[in-house]
Amino acid sequence: MNESSSRISRRTFVKVLVPTIGGLVVGGAAALTLVSRETLRQLYRTRLEPSLEPAPPGPIAPNTLQTLRAFTEALLDEAITWSRYANFFRWRAEHLPGHRRLYERLADELDRNAQQALGQPFAACPRTQRIVLVRPVLEADLDDWDRAVALVLHRDWLRFNRHIVEPLFTLFAYHDAWLRLGYEQPPGLPRGLEAYQQPPPNA
Repeated sequence: MNESSSRISRRTFVKVLVPTIGGLVVGGAAALTLVSRETLRQLYRTRLEPSLEPAPPGPIAPNTLQTLRAFTEALLDEAITWSRYANFFRWRAEHLPGHRRLYERLADELDRNAQQALGQPFAACPRTQRIVLVRPVLEADLDDWDRAVALVLHRDWLRFNRHIVEPLFTLFAYHDAWLRLGYEQPPGLPRGLEAYQQPPPNA
């Protein structure tokens, strides 16, 4: 085979190879688009997400509950109706396996970080500093990349986010958020025969 035919063969090879690779890439990308983000998220939650420890339920220690209050007020606001959140933590700790231990681990983590950064327990820190200290827990579940990193390096942060932060936001949305909007009561509570027709007094 002479040099000319060798060049033709190489050119022919490239002409065939490039479209073939391009077709495989496009086809692969099209196949991936068929797997929705929600499907991947469900796969993560059912197969990869860290589960709670099978620890027995029981009452929360007062110092743990105090740290949970400081955490909740940093996450939401100091003007929340704390009794609702305290009952939430107590009931889950006393009835759901693994939750009391999870709350203790969160309190230990917060106190350890506060001692390292500020030299005092988490509950004793000003709210502005507490907000800074809880930020890593919130950012662990912001998107798929942060979730993947936390899955390897900070699995407890994902547990805190899923089993503490998300339920707290839900509880806030059902009650205190309505009070912030100016309503005297959240939905589902009686407001009289005519009051429901009026706008919130603080609107």
